Amino acid sequence: MISYDRSSTVSPLVLGLGALLVAGGLGAWWWSSGSGEAPPASADAASVPMVASAPAATVTPAPVAGDDDFAPENLGALNQVMSKQPEGEKELQRVTSFLKFQRGFERWQEMQDQADAGPRHELARSLMASLPDRVRSAEITLPEAALMCGMMLNDLEPNEQLREQKMAECHRGLEAVSPRVDTEQGMRAAQCQTEYRRREAALVAEFQARPATQRDAARLEADLQKARKDVFDSPTCGL
Repeated sequence: MISYDRSSTVSPLVLGLGALLVAGGLGAWWWSSGSGEAPPASADAASVPMVASAPAATVTPAPVAGDDDFAPENLGALNQVMSKQPEGEKELQRVTSFLKFQRGFERWQEMQDQADAGPRHELARSLMASLPDRVRSAEITLPEAALMCGMMLNDLEPNEQLREQKMAECHRGLEAVSPRVDTEQGMRAAQCQTEYRRREAALVAEFQARPATQRDAARLEADLQKARKDVFDSPTCGL
C-alpha cells in the first residue's frame, strides 16, 4: 500500500511504483501479457516528436479526500507562482491534475479491503481513463502506466480472457500516445523531463498541504528554480 505523506518531497506514487517495478519484474510481465516489444521510454513532447494519436484532452480523476487543496479558491498563491513558469496556466492545470491522479491511485489502493467494490471500481475506471494523459505529459513512464493498468484490471475484470484482451487494448492505447525515443540523447531528455515533473509535483503538493497563511510563494518559486537547475544542469541531463 502507498500512503500519502504530505511532509515528503518525494512522491509516494513514484516510490511505490519503483518498488513494484523492481520486485515484480515488469519486463517479463509486459512480454507475457501480449506485447512483443520491450516498453519504450516516455519523453517530453517538446523535445521528441510524438506519433499520431488522438488529441490531448486532460482527464481529471474522480475527486478523493484532500482534493479541496486544489479547489480554485485555494489556488491563489500557487497560481501566483505558476504564472511565472513557462505556459503557467497550462502548467498549473497539468500539475494539479497529476496530483489528483496520485491521490486517486493511493486512495484506490487503500480501498482494496472494502466489502463494497463499487466505489473502488468507479475510481479505478476514472484513473485508467487518465493514464494516457499521464504518459503523454511525461509524468509517469509507459512501463509504470502499463503496470498500473494491469493492477486495476486485475481488480475490475474477473474473467481472465476478457482481462487479457483489455490489457492488450490498454497497452496499445498507451503506446499510441507515448513519444518515441530513437537516440540516447532523446532518452536522457525524456528521463530528465519526467524527473523534473515529479520533483515539481512533490514541491507543489507540500506547498498546498500547508495552511494558506503559511504558503510562501517566494520560497516555492525558489524551490522550483532549484529543482529545475538540479535536474537539467546535472551531468546526466546537461545536454
